[in-house]
Formats: sequence, structure tokens, C-alpha cells
Amino acid sequence: MVDVTVAAVGAAILAATSLRTAQQKGRKAMRLPEVLAYPQDDSPIRIGTVHVHCVDMAPRYQSEQFTIQVKYGTGDTCLRCDAATFSPVLPAWIAVSRSNHRRAPVASSVLNSTCMFLLSRTIERIQPVIQLKIRSAGLRKRLVAKATITLLDLLRQSEVELPLHDSSGESLGRVIISGNTQLVNQEDLRGALALAQAVKQRDTYLIPDSAFTVLGTVVDENSDSSDGVDCQMGSPW
Repeated sequence: MVDVTVAAVGAAILAATSLRTAQQKGRKAMRLPEVLAYPQDDSPIRIGTVHVHCVDMAPRYQSEQFTIQVKYGTGDTCLRCDAATFSPVLPAWIAVSRSNHRRAPVASSVLNSTCMFLLSRTIERIQPVIQLKIRSAGLRKRLVAKATITLLDLLRQSEVELPLHDSSGESLGRVIISGNTQLVNQEDLRGALALAQAVKQRDTYLIPDSAFTVLGTVVDENSDSSDGVDCQMGSPW
């Protein structure tokens, strides 16, 4: 009886270990840096890019330091990109004349950061949702504001203005983003990322200050030919 119990426990532990290993492999398969570093084959992959143009916040946040993170997915099943650290500033005319009766000022920061995610080869289900979270840049990293949009809604528009709200629902400003998806050859993507001096993160690649244009190859999914079509890949903004 003891031997049977030990064998059963051993089998359960082995099964749990195998499940964790499979889940870890699944999580790895979602990460673009690992797929490009350790390719299983040379088949095309689908990527998604989210370009954060700028952030406008309430004047009381001027000169404070924040970070902005872009997440693809929800909950624990998501991919994260640390897009930028920034300090919004008030426009120059505020300092010149505070009696000027223009529209209410906002503290702004131009970011031009592009996050690149892997959309294909995911084993675990990822909800097609884009989340943006602004946190204080201190040790506590307090959540200040957030915005959310579905990937489909983002792709339907060339540029999207999203309201920023705090946890109570108060409006704190806006963030302007755009995005696209492409099916690309892996080798071309490696070259494009190197040319754009992309920063490799755990889940994604970040292209900072990316008012850039790089050449890549997009695969035509409706074509019988294996040849790609040369185009501008990266930030069309």
C-alpha cells in the first residue's frame, strides 16, 4: 500500500512538473525576443505594433516623472512593454502670461515610442486588448492613470485619442496612439530591428523616439508565391 501511494504521489508530481514546463514553453512562445533568438523554423510570424505619440495630463502633474507601460492582453496572460519615462510640461505661453484667456492648459510630453509584440504562435489565449498604464516613477510605482482599447478598434483608425482615467474614474488627460499588424519574415524583422536600434525587453521590442522608417518584407497571405513584398515596415506615423 505504501509503495502504491508513493508511486501515485510521484506520478502526480511528474504530471504537475510536465504541466508547468508546458505552460512555461507556452509563455516563452508568446515572446517575440525569444522566438527571434531561438527560431524553430523560418516561417513568417505576425507582429503587432503600438505607437505612443504623446501624453497630455492635468496641469498639476507638470514636471513630475512617470512611466508608461503598454500591455497586450489582460490579467496575468499578457505581454508587457515599458514604453517610456517622461515628465509632462506646460506650454511656454503659460509662463509668459497667466492672464491669457486661452483654453485650459495641459502638461504634455511627446514620446514617439513603438512597442512590438508577437501575435502569432501563442499557446495560451491572449485577449486582443491594448492597455496603457501610467505610474509614478518612484519606488512605489503608484498607478496614476490608465486607458484601454481593443486591438480591433485600434486597427480601424489611423490614430486614436484615448482618455486617461484614475482608479476613481476622474479624467486626468489623454494619450494618443496608433497601431498596425503585419505578417513578416523573421530574418527581415531581425535586420529591421537592428537598423532601428530596438531595445530588447522580456516580452517585446521597444523602438524609442521612433519617428522612423525601415525597410522590411511583408508576406502576402493571399499570394501563392513565397516571395515577400518590399514595403516600409515599422512606424508609418
